Amino acid sequence: MAAAARAAPAAGRSRAAGERASGRGLSLRLVRVRVVPGENANGTIADLDQAAVDLAAFVRALRRVDTTGAPARPPRGRGGPLAEGDEQVRRSVAELGDRIDADATSRSWEESLRASVWDGQEVWVHGDLLPGNLLVVDGRLSAVIDFGGLNVGDPACDLQPAWNVFAGGSRARFRAELEVDDASWLRGRGWALYQAASALAYYWGTNPGMISQASYALGQVLADSSPDRPPRPAESRA
Repeated sequence: MAAAARAAPAAGRSRAAGERASGRGLSLRLVRVRVVPGENANGTIADLDQAAVDLAAFVRALRRVDTTGAPARPPRGRGGPLAEGDEQVRRSVAELGDRIDADATSRSWEESLRASVWDGQEVWVHGDLLPGNLLVVDGRLSAVIDFGGLNVGDPACDLQPAWNVFAGGSRARFRAELEVDDASWLRGRGWALYQAASALAYYWGTNPGMISQASYALGQVLADSSPDRPPRPAESRA
């Protein structure tokens, strides 16, 4: 991403500015919007190795932003301990039943839960680095959007693209660029599983695009959990 160093919390598809106005006791915000060009990253990236370098640069830039005065992270907020999402993951797996490999999903999740918790300095995390929140222009990452889940927490939360965007060599490149240790890698994989399982359970039968993305991510997570196991996509029954 050529402008990765500038892509801090203000980045996005649209940027707004305005002033408050009131009438009849209501306080309104007048918004002027400038649209940032690009298409989402679902199958539009020309060079995944370059994308891994660019997105890692964005993540590093975001982590460097001062966290002084950051709001408290809400319970189960992105970047918190993985254990906070345990109930939701297990409920999602139960709801999905044989539409996914429930046993393998549970084993992978439990492996991530056993990873040591983050005890370093908390940093800004986007928390939702999915293909739909990455913009691409001319085959190259150009922007990150949707900062609605922005929190201060465990940096491993922003490793999710390793499984929902990258694979093979580009996944290894993303990890190397961010110098990720084994425990953080497991927690990051847990975050990718949490997102995928939750999305599959919530959007099944209503959002084919999200199901496709989450199925891919879960398949990559499970293949990474058991290297000899080929990815198994979720079985669509929509």
